[in-house]
Amino acid sequence: MKLSILITLLLISTISYAKNSPLKADTCDTLNNVVKPYVDSHMLQGQLLLAKDGEVLCQSVKGFTDHQQHQPIATDSQFPIASLSKPMMATLLLKLEEKKILKLSLPIAHYLPSFTAPWANKVSLHHLLANRSGLPNHFMLPGWKQGQFQSSLPDSELLDIVAKMALSFEAGTDYQYSNLGWLLLGHVIETVTQKSLNANLQQHLFTPLNMEDSGLVYGANTTLVTGLRWGVDGHWNPQKPLNMQVFNAGAGIFSTALDISKFTAAIHQGSFINNASSQKMFSTDAPYGWRLETLELNNGIEKQVHSYDGQLEGYSSLVVHLVEDNVTFILLTNTGMGIRHKNTLATDVLSVFYGADIPDRSKAKSLALHKGILNGEWTDTLVHLMQQPVDNMVDIALLYDLAQQLEWSGNLDKAIDLFKWLSVSLPDNVAIAEHIERLRLRSSSHTSS
Repeated sequence: MKLSILITLLLISTISYAKNSPLKADTCDTLNNVVKPYVDSHMLQGQLLLAKDGEVLCQSVKGFTDHQQHQPIATDSQFPIASLSKPMMATLLLKLEEKKILKLSLPIAHYLPSFTAPWANKVSLHHLLANRSGLPNHFMLPGWKQGQFQSSLPDSELLDIVAKMALSFEAGTDYQYSNLGWLLLGHVIETVTQKSLNANLQQHLFTPLNMEDSGLVYGANTTLVTGLRWGVDGHWNPQKPLNMQVFNAGAGIFSTALDISKFTAAIHQGSFINNASSQKMFSTDAPYGWRLETLELNNGIEKQVHSYDGQLEGYSSLVVHLVEDNVTFILLTNTGMGIRHKNTLATDVLSVFYGADIPDRSKAKSLALHKGILNGEWTDTLVHLMQQPVDNMVDIALLYDLAQQLEWSGNLDKAIDLFKWLSVSLPDNVAIAEHIERLRLRSSSHTSS
């Protein structure tokens, strides 16, 4: 397909307006202009949604559900949302506590008596929810890097492996993100209810909130949008379905932007969760499944936000909820957009919503390079851009983000090229130097093998 035709198709958007919207009629057109540079560079395809007080103001779709560009993405196209599953799973656990089915203050051993970890009596469900258990992350599982978990194990065997892992610190004394904690929470839910995780989600969350296009990826009998990552020769490669056993509870939900907006509205307004649950979920000390942050918009306005994001091979998600104004922005993509690009795009959209001028991202170096990857023009684009200084902190952050995504996708030589360019602008940055050295070692080992 010719590039000009592809760009035209990518810009096709489905937009809906809420009744009595306080926005001007052209606001959705304006917001689509904000994201146009991300679309033109093929960094963005997926679903975007902006809502206020639970009412959808703008809903937009970009691009295709598959790498052959046969099926346009629709508002009901279903995306794996990766770690954006965590706020939903936390809500499920709080609902079960409200119904007195479990207590979050009790230890794992109370609910999983056959779980043999020496720390099972010291780590509570609260510690797991708040990522304060001391459990390491999933990539520390013995055999993870060798692909041992690319196929399912008996649940008892997987739990035995986790039980043998040492804690990094005493439960409750520090913070460490861990998908393994959420894995244990999923088993607690199934054990105490004697129902599957999906059945619990449907009963306590999806059905009450009319989330008709949401469910669990693991074992799902549904057609999901195809995840895309770059091949080493540049074009999109469809990603093979992941074994979701380890990620099921913490990163295993699929959904749509519209369903996520229903969920976000329900827990921020009304009485879907009671006050005690809300205080736990949004605790400033140990929140459950959310980040509590201050967002500085491009025009200097600061907003308190509840946000979270997720990323798996080929998929990326983000929700940003402005607490005081009840404004929500949601992004789902099947192009694996990195966190800094997602945050920059969200900030751009919300800044314009609050009166800022549309930023000119058409000259963003990372977007030009992204387009160059897919067009087979990486080297020429990089050589051209290297003639210009990189002195803008946004540009630096986005280039760093792209380099990390190149590394993750196995494009080691391109990642090295980009980190070396960044090292010229940031010669004292230790992290960049370490990245280059690590990538060189990986690249040489791949070449020798």
